[in-house]
Amino acid sequence: MRNLNVLELPLYGINLIEASAGTGKTYTLIIIYIRLLLCLGNRSDFSRPLTVNEILVVTFTKSAAQELRHRIRENIHQFRLDCIRGYSNNFLFSKLLLQIHNIELAINQLSEAEKKINQASIFTIHSFCQNILNHNTIELNMLFNTNIVDNETILYQQACTDFWRRNFYSLPLNIARLIQECWKDPNSLLNDIVPYIYRSRSSLDCYDHSIHEDKKSVITYYEQILDHVNHVKKEWLKNKYNIITIINSYDINRRIYNKNNLIRWIDRINQWAERPTIDHTTPNDLQRFRTTELKIHNNSNRSDYICTLFDSVEKLYRQLSSFKTSIFKIAINEIHNDLNNTQHCRSEITLNDLVDVLAHHLVEDKDNKLAHILRTRYPVTLIDEFQDTDCQQFKIFSTLYNSDSENGLILIGDPKQSIYAFRGADVFSYMKIRRTVCNKYNLDINWRSSLNIVNAINQLFQLVSNPFIFEDIPFIPSVAASRNSMYRFLINNQSQTAMCFWLHPDEIVTIGDYKRSMAQECAAILYNLLHDIRNGTAWLENDKYKRKLEISDITILVRNHEEASLICSALSKLNISTVFLSNHKNIFETMESYELSLLLQAILFPESHTICTALTTVFFGLNAADIDSINNNESKQERIFEKFFEYYSVWKKKGVYLMIQKIIFDHKVPEKLLSTRVGESSLINILHLGELLQDAARQLQDEHALMEWLISKITQPKNKKISDQNLRLGSDHQLIKISTIHKSKGLEFPLVFLPFVADFNYVKNPFFHDRKSYETHLNFNISESSLILADEERLSEDLRLLYVAVTRSIYHCSIGIGPIVRRYKKKSNTNDLHHSALGYLIQKKTAGNAATLRKHLKRLNVYSNGDISFRIISRSQELFSHVSSVASNQLLYGKKWKTSSNVIPWGITSFSALQHTDVDVTTCLNLEKQLDISENIQYQENDIPLTPHTFPKGKVCGNFFHSIFQVLDFRKLVDMKWLYAHMARYNIDPIWGFVVREWIYIVLNTPLNNNLTLAQITPRDKKTELKFYLSINAYLTSKELDHLCKKYDPLSRQSSSLTFLDITGMLKGFIDLIFRWNHRYYLLDYKTNWLGDNNEDYVGSKITQEMIKHHYALQYQLYTLALHRFLRNRLVSYNYEKDFGGVYYLFIRGMDGTPLSNGIYFFRPLSAFINKLDNLFSKNNLNIIR
Repeated sequence: MRNLNVLELPLYGINLIEASAGTGKTYTLIIIYIRLLLCLGNRSDFSRPLTVNEILVVTFTKSAAQELRHRIRENIHQFRLDCIRGYSNNFLFSKLLLQIHNIELAINQLSEAEKKINQASIFTIHSFCQNILNHNTIELNMLFNTNIVDNETILYQQACTDFWRRNFYSLPLNIARLIQECWKDPNSLLNDIVPYIYRSRSSLDCYDHSIHEDKKSVITYYEQILDHVNHVKKEWLKNKYNIITIINSYDINRRIYNKNNLIRWIDRINQWAERPTIDHTTPNDLQRFRTTELKIHNNSNRSDYICTLFDSVEKLYRQLSSFKTSIFKIAINEIHNDLNNTQHCRSEITLNDLVDVLAHHLVEDKDNKLAHILRTRYPVTLIDEFQDTDCQQFKIFSTLYNSDSENGLILIGDPKQSIYAFRGADVFSYMKIRRTVCNKYNLDINWRSSLNIVNAINQLFQLVSNPFIFEDIPFIPSVAASRNSMYRFLINNQSQTAMCFWLHPDEIVTIGDYKRSMAQECAAILYNLLHDIRNGTAWLENDKYKRKLEISDITILVRNHEEASLICSALSKLNISTVFLSNHKNIFETMESYELSLLLQAILFPESHTICTALTTVFFGLNAADIDSINNNESKQERIFEKFFEYYSVWKKKGVYLMIQKIIFDHKVPEKLLSTRVGESSLINILHLGELLQDAARQLQDEHALMEWLISKITQPKNKKISDQNLRLGSDHQLIKISTIHKSKGLEFPLVFLPFVADFNYVKNPFFHDRKSYETHLNFNISESSLILADEERLSEDLRLLYVAVTRSIYHCSIGIGPIVRRYKKKSNTNDLHHSALGYLIQKKTAGNAATLRKHLKRLNVYSNGDISFRIISRSQELFSHVSSVASNQLLYGKKWKTSSNVIPWGITSFSALQHTDVDVTTCLNLEKQLDISENIQYQENDIPLTPHTFPKGKVCGNFFHSIFQVLDFRKLVDMKWLYAHMARYNIDPIWGFVVREWIYIVLNTPLNNNLTLAQITPRDKKTELKFYLSINAYLTSKELDHLCKKYDPLSRQSSSLTFLDITGMLKGFIDLIFRWNHRYYLLDYKTNWLGDNNEDYVGSKITQEMIKHHYALQYQLYTLALHRFLRNRLVSYNYEKDFGGVYYLFIRGMDGTPLSNGIYFFRPLSAFINKLDNLFSKNNLNIIR
């Protein structure tokens, strides 16, 4: 295999390019595409440039096809601009420019390609086959009325349900009960069958009779099982007094098979054995006495006398398993035949059938008529993600291009990333095809990840030869691009290890304990990392910039929804919000859809019981006491009935969506929901359902039909593939992302966390491939050799999944690992980790114990030059107790601070923490600046006039106005369209629009002194929401700060004493506004506190009392000190007396636009006070932890 030079790649014949993760596979395809458009390259045999219609690009998903089209268009546009300029900053583009002889012609060709890119031949494999069918129906001998089925799942569900009904309903009850123990319903049977129908129909043994036709043999088989149940009972009762003695003579797990357990199990089995046999059911405890559970197959101390009993128990369970296998074989064959018959009768064809039809026709067409048409139409084909192909798909393209060296077939993929076997991708087809291709190339420069990440991945996968087990999936170490040597993840200016393993501390750990511990460990690390983000001490650095780490840079990768739920639960306990990117749940499966149906029923049928039910939904949120109060008050009942009649009227006149909007605004649903952790997603679901109902209403007769439509969708949410019915995600910018590894393929994330990647499952069904021919086999006669082969393939896929997971990371990857056991080991210190992908690599294919694992991890640290580290995690029960006091950089390295009683821990606090009494500042790391006093919004009654005094109260109100003043140009009138959009974001009723605009105008134009108004301040003379960190280089006590403030500030003297715990470190804050006026700097803080219904409630004396009540004096003192330090460092001849103007506190509800208006508080702290405060924060007299 040769390293690829994309500028010299021959564009004829068949060429295979293997592109490791991050090596620019898509970009390589784009360069080839541009070469074909312009007929560039030293070895191109095409005599003319090709058009976008003539270059066939095939990929395997619709989203990938759309992304390719977008990327190709972007690069064509960029290269056209480079051609116009005559130079390019892009290395490959600059090389292509040198090959162009007629620049004007090239510009025209690129311009034409850019205009027609929407007609470009970029398809999925299925849409390509469908396109060929549409244009070549006669050549393919297809019926003109053939229907193409996009979603095969519906056909499978119908066929499986028919099979279930046809075969199982007429069976005797006891046999039907046995079948239901195997599969509870048709859907669970279908889940087991689909992979085999989808992947290996041609390789299944023929089984040409149904259960219905051979019911007698099924009944006979079941009777044999009952006979054996009776035999086991007889043997058990004969030996029951010797069982404990004999078992104790074996080398077994004494912890499990202890005296108490044995007595309890044997007693329950005795009771079962003494009862008459009615059916096949056995006590669960009987499985404990199978030879496979006891591990006595080859035991030298084995007692043949009593082991006959254990062999009989083993045989019984094998018979039950064999019965299931027989049903399974029949089901596969019969459902397969039903599908074919149904499709034939309906003239239907699935997308996969299209591939089979086209491949068959091309192979059988002796005249090559269709092949010639397609080669002429598409001289060159580029197949992206080729590792996801199968032999039938490749048969199409190999037939088209193998016999004609003037045409080109370029295959681009990476077998190491073939992870979609569950949906038909077959890496063994790829390996089989790979052997037939002569021209193989490799992309080895990693453009994605840091030098350290690339080295860590190389070291991990080079620990064993053939790390992906099969020789046709080679691992070639990647080389980091030179620029990537600058990539670093920093905390407190210290580089973090590229790859860090979290090692479970126990000698042996079950899968359940491993996952629970790693979920909590991951949550603890992210908790501390979030504090570093908020404190501004976590950074990402590369060759272009250095920026602060953001929450959206963090991604957790899991294998399935169960793992996602586990990590979500651990994070939620620390109040950390997440978004699951792989959530494909149908909107009609949510609680909101059910509650909306209850609401619609109550509106259409307003009776006491329907309305009471609706009042308990999220739209009203009443409890039993509220409803009881309503039931006992006739006037309340009348008002509620009138309200529901009103909603029905809105529904009739304006539509269901506007009615839902009115309900959620009437009852303040957004405010209630957004105050909860999952409220945003709940609100999004309600609005999404409203849109779907509005769309459906256009097709339905009336409101009753719409309600029935919704109920049918809830009771039968069949089609999860309809994109507009999938759950919508809220804003994920400030959320930690969780994704499945499968969903993450092709993406990249700055920081990746893999808490559960050491997990694995042994195979149960022996589906495997022949090692020479790579043909598929499904061996129903389960043998040890077939299970070994199947498990080897399972491990290979797990290794590929691990490779995809770790290669998503740009700067850092953390991985959970431990000495996992899935099966009992006689030697209690050995584990099963080597059966997992991670253990297979780290333990070099061999079994080991916890000490072995630690030894290998230490070696890996040495081999990687420190790019890989590991640390032993805290035990799960101790983990959360120290989470808030452990710095995240130390969590990554595995060290913990130990503080003595006379040392104050360094931390970050805020004014909000200092103003509360007895607050331990180490737990106040993320207290936000207080915007208002009341916690929840309170709304006015409908009959009260709309004024600033009746505007909703609460924190949301404060946030709303602060966000407006933060972005507003004070000199301009507020644009109403912008204001309404802003109000909608805060769920403020649009009715307040003009009131808010007038209110803002008054605030900006009220004179603050004889000459000054905010409307006069230009954008260059103000700074909004200034974030600051005020260093406290001392051991600061509440007593000395309180004493100093009371000495110099009259407002502080009237306030209660400060009683916070001793602190040192940093004080964080946000200043609403700093502005410059007449060469002096001022501080300003907006307050939306409600003090009364009249302007007179905001006179000087009353706002002074409000200032005293909430320690606002301390707030402006700290803000003044922060600005004082800032100006002292920025202004050359800074002088406090000359340059600092003072502090304004605007209680905006009381401002009326007149000079000397109510609602304005002004104060200028003394220079001596600020200097002494500065000294107090700067003194250095105690041990400080940093």
